[in-house]
Amino acid sequence: MTPDHSTEPERGPVSRFVSRVWHSIPARLAVGTFIVFNINLRSISSADTFPTRYLPIAILSGHGFQLDEFEFLRDARYTLPGDESSGVPYYLQFRRGHYLSTYPVMPAILATPIYALPVALGLTSGAARPGGGYSRTEVVGTLLSKLAASAATALSAVLVYFSLLRLTQRRAALWLTLLYAFATSTWSVSSQGAWQTSFSGPLLAGAVLCLLVARDSDRRRHVVGAGVWLALAVACRPPAGIFALLFTVYVVLHHRRHFWAFCAVPAALGALLVAYNIYYFGNIVGGYTGAYVARYIVTPSQMAMATYGLLLSANRGLLVFSPILLLSAAGMVRIAMRRTDMILLYTALGIVATILFYSTFAAWDGTFSFSYRYLTDLLPLLILFAPQFWDWSLASPIRRAGLVTIAGYSIAIQIVGAFYYPCGWYQSTQKNPKAIARIFSWRDLEVVQCVRAGPVFPDGLRLLGMSSSRHPVDANAR
Repeated sequence: MTPDHSTEPERGPVSRFVSRVWHSIPARLAVGTFIVFNINLRSISSADTFPTRYLPIAILSGHGFQLDEFEFLRDARYTLPGDESSGVPYYLQFRRGHYLSTYPVMPAILATPIYALPVALGLTSGAARPGGGYSRTEVVGTLLSKLAASAATALSAVLVYFSLLRLTQRRAALWLTLLYAFATSTWSVSSQGAWQTSFSGPLLAGAVLCLLVARDSDRRRHVVGAGVWLALAVACRPPAGIFALLFTVYVVLHHRRHFWAFCAVPAALGALLVAYNIYYFGNIVGGYTGAYVARYIVTPSQMAMATYGLLLSANRGLLVFSPILLLSAAGMVRIAMRRTDMILLYTALGIVATILFYSTFAAWDGTFSFSYRYLTDLLPLLILFAPQFWDWSLASPIRRAGLVTIAGYSIAIQIVGAFYYPCGWYQSTQKNPKAIARIFSWRDLEVVQCVRAGPVFPDGLRLLGMSSSRHPVDANAR
């Protein structure tokens, strides 16, 4: 006899929808990458991210963009050289009677939803612990900023997957998305802390996806969507303006009838940002003025040295830490030579221009960070060129073995960054110019030193000691 299923309740529309979403590849990519990004149970960043960590708490507490309530941020150790008497660290500025972030506030605005429930429950409130430990605000704010960064980075994996589906077959799209997530500094840097690039990267990925969709449909909503993503990307990370300019030219040439609609949101958001900057900082560029402006060296020798360092140096090189991106580099050359895909061509121009822009930075190495931090928001775009040589790399046993080898190596390097970094290797190249030689030294590898030092204790476990005054939160939790 066949079993009688007539008595089983029929699933409702909500249940069917949830089941369908859960069994989709994008949903599993989002959840899977988010979990992996957080299994090290700690945040990895620097003082650059301090304002973004706590601005969402200020916003939700009704203080807007003012950081006055966080006295621990006014740490004299982080003042600019020659400005020690002010007592204001480089990541803050005292304007109109309030302490404000030197850096753009958009990353904090985008991270705010992650903070909403913990702030409502009072989990981010608490005085400093006895014995010199950090307060609940500092520890929980840091962990929430990590969750926000990893959520944004997981979103970028989904956006990359959708873009790759328009450039290659489904199986290749999935594999390349996984390589993007785990074989590049998407894992070891972008997902680990509230860097500007942790948010600008997904936003750039969203802009390119919209343009890829608009190429086939030429619908206004997709072109407008690209404008929204680009506006937010520039608000998070001003150098993303390079892509905004190039894609604006693309829209003029290929979607001219939607141009004014494309510009609407960027114009409105730009007006709000300019108003904020003029009100608080007295200029249109905000905190990036005076001593807070990056030092540029626009000479052929500087740019050649820094470009080599950004791409091939032993301790910061993009193709050294993520050799899987050699496929992308080759793909960019093919696109440039054949000009078969104008969206990818404009994207390639933006990538090259961005790298050249960072090569003019005196601090092109990204200072205290793992690998090629300044270039991490390029990763969602770089991986889109890999399909150009994906089938070729699988066409013979030797090439497949080579692909597996460089992929495995790339993943191993990211594991070091996620679990073993930092390890005391870094020396400030700004305070000690001779330290720049170490960036290029193959005999003094940061990755090797970190492996020898062993895994870093996961700060997330320190939360378990917060309820006991006898076990204050250790300083390393920061």
